Amino acid sequence: MKQQVNQLTYTVPEMAKALNIGKNKAYELVKTEGFPVIYIGSTIRIPVEALNRWVNDIDEFV
Repeated sequence: MKQQVNQLTYTVPEMAKALNIGKNKAYELVKTEGFPVIYIGSTIRIPVEALNRWVNDIDEFV
Protein backbone atom coordinates (compact mmCIF):
# COMPACT_ATOMS: atom_id res chain seq x y z
CA MET A 1 0.00 0.00 0.00
CA LYS A 2 1.35 3.41 -1.01
CA GLN A 3 1.82 5.90 1.83
CA GLN A 4 0.24 9.32 1.24
CA VAL A 5 2.43 12.37 1.88
CA ASN A 6 0.83 15.66 2.89
CA GLN A 7 1.47 18.41 0.38
CA LEU A 8 3.69 21.11 1.90
CA THR A 9 3.49 23.65 -0.92
CA TYR A 10 1.25 24.70 -3.76
CA THR A 11 2.16 25.79 -7.24
CA VAL A 12 0.45 29.00 -8.33
CA PRO A 13 -2.26 27.12 -10.31
CA GLU A 14 -2.89 24.82 -7.31
CA MET A 15 -3.15 27.84 -5.00
CA ALA A 16 -5.56 29.51 -7.44
CA LYS A 17 -7.76 26.42 -7.39
CA ALA A 18 -7.63 26.20 -3.57
CA LEU A 19 -8.70 29.86 -3.29
CA ASN A 20 -11.21 29.57 -6.13
CA ILE A 21 -9.61 32.44 -8.08
CA GLY A 22 -8.17 32.74 -11.56
CA LYS A 23 -4.51 32.15 -12.40
CA ASN A 24 -3.94 35.80 -13.31
CA LYS A 25 -5.22 36.95 -9.91
CA ALA A 26 -3.11 34.26 -8.22
CA TYR A 27 0.04 35.56 -9.93
CA GLU A 28 -0.90 39.09 -8.80
CA LEU A 29 -1.18 37.82 -5.21
CA VAL A 30 2.26 36.23 -5.40
CA LYS A 31 3.70 39.68 -6.15
CA THR A 32 1.87 41.30 -3.21
CA GLU A 33 4.02 42.38 -0.26
CA GLY A 34 3.40 40.15 2.74
CA PHE A 35 2.06 37.23 0.72
CA PRO A 36 3.70 33.92 1.73
CA VAL A 37 5.75 32.82 -1.25
CA ILE A 38 9.01 30.92 -1.76
CA TYR A 39 11.14 31.33 -4.86
CA ILE A 40 13.38 28.37 -5.72
CA GLY A 41 15.27 29.71 -8.69
CA SER A 42 12.47 30.71 -11.05
CA THR A 43 10.02 28.25 -9.47
CA ILE A 44 7.27 29.73 -7.29
CA ARG A 45 5.89 27.77 -4.35
CA ILE A 46 3.36 28.79 -1.71
CA PRO A 47 3.62 27.01 1.67
CA VAL A 48 0.20 25.51 2.49
CA GLU A 49 0.29 26.33 6.22
CA ALA A 50 1.48 29.90 5.59
CA LEU A 51 -1.29 30.40 3.02
CA ASN A 52 -3.87 29.14 5.54
CA ARG A 53 -2.55 31.62 8.14
CA TRP A 54 -2.59 34.44 5.57
CA VAL A 55 -6.22 33.69 4.66
CA ASN A 56 -7.23 33.55 8.33
CA ASP A 57 -5.47 36.85 9.04
CA ILE A 58 -7.25 38.50 6.10
CA ASP A 59 -10.60 37.22 7.42
CA GLU A 60 -10.01 39.09 10.70
CA PHE A 61 -9.87 42.42 8.85
CA VAL A 62 -12.83 41.91 6.50
